[in-house]
Amino acid sequence: AVGTLAVGIAHDFNNILGAMQGYVELSFDDLTEDSAVRDNLEQILSCIGRAAKLVKQILTFSRKDQQEKEKEPVQISSIIKEVLGMLRSSLPATIKISRKIHADSSMVPADSTQIHQVLVNLCTNASHAMQGADGLLEVSLEDVNLESETRIGDEHLGPGNYVKLSISDSGCGME
Repeated sequence: AVGTLAVGIAHDFNNILGAMQGYVELSFDDLTEDSAVRDNLEQILSCIGRAAKLVKQILTFSRKDQQEKEKEPVQISSIIKEVLGMLRSSLPATIKISRKIHADSSMVPADSTQIHQVLVNLCTNASHAMQGADGLLEVSLEDVNLESETRIGDEHLGPGNYVKLSISDSGCGME
């Protein structure tokens, strides 16, 4: 029943996104190439694209066969920059954001929508942990080379090169 409800809502939401995308694309026709509004409309199209991927994710989740999502090469550093730029306007000005990207290649096989979602959720939770006080939100990305099989949580990672994404804050809560 929940899956059926999710499918109905997802399809309705997708129709709304389609209309929004159409109006944004029509607006481009009314603008000159150097219009300042053009950047804003491109950001709106980017958000519509992410929302459409979320709708697709809801539809995939609601299917009974629970297909494994296809992973594609994703540049995590680009997603970090995008998320932090978006969050800067919504986080309190008392929170300083530090971005430390020290990964030669942050290209990994993943679902960009899920990476985006995880980053937004973790950064929002970090903001709440700082409770509006002065604080530091730090997002770092670094290369890691595992010499032997390593256990991280419930996962066993084989030897090889990996990219480690870390999010920390100066707020209360877990280490």
